[in-house]
Amino acid sequence: MTIIPVMSLFSKRVQKIMFFLLFTAIALAGCAGSEEKEKEIRFEMMYNEYYAPFPEKKFIIIQDEKDFKDFINETGMIFKPVDFEKYTVIALFMGEQKKGGYAITVDRIVEENGAVKIYVKNLVPSETCLVTQVITRPFQIIKAEKITGNIEFVESVEEVSC
Repeated sequence: MTIIPVMSLFSKRVQKIMFFLLFTAIALAGCAGSEEKEKEIRFEMMYNEYYAPFPEKKFIIIQDEKDFKDFINETGMIFKPVDFEKYTVIALFMGEQKKGGYAITVDRIVEENGAVKIYVKNLVPSETCLVTQVITRPFQIIKAEKITGNIEFVESVEEVSC
């Protein structure tokens, strides 16, 4: 009985195609495990205004009822109750601006490898915009799905055309 190697049954061209497909499958399988998984965290706006109680720029993360009550007492703002078992409150204060047309907003929140990135847009009016000539302190407060772990703010500036 003669044993014929399986590969000798196929032409050289078919062998090359099979080798290429096998190599590609192995390479892709290796990459699949190393990809970073990114999860969007949903959020909703609670408050968006142009005159904050603080003149300085700051970002505040509120994870529990006690800190939320302290925040309410410090700001004088009124909010609906928040279930801190399910949500995290994030307050963004842009700081004092010399004129109107400025805003701050959360663009998106992403969890990646256990770390959370909050993408913040600082919106500034272009030179051609007609804006109010009054001091503003833009801010936004959002409620997001519960966030645990490290939080990093990633800021960008976007000029708004009028």
